[in-house]
Amino acid sequence: MGSYLLVPTGGAGTYLALVTSSVTPAGTNKTYLVEILINATAQVNLKVERKFGAADIGSITLGGFITLAATNRIWICVQGLSDGTDITFKHINLSLHRI
Repeated sequence: MGSYLLVPTGGAGTYLALVTSSVTPAGTNKTYLVEILINATAQVNLKVERKFGAADIGSITLGGFITLAATNRIWICVQGLSDGTDITFKHINLSLHRI
């Protein structure tokens, strides 16, 4: 599944998760799903769909609350819903703020 963040010992708790990004799709009229996964499980409240009308730079942002335990693995996952057309992330940021 690629690179992930690992919750350290003592890091358990509730967090505000925020993903911000700028992206460029390879085609037009393409829809993508971006979500946060914990231990390879999609989080129901941490996903967003975005449709791009043209191959221009656009933004994708999502956020919500998650409960993490020590040794949990956190991924950002992207899926093309239209087809297998690629998307390029120009910049992406994952912020986790413990509450």
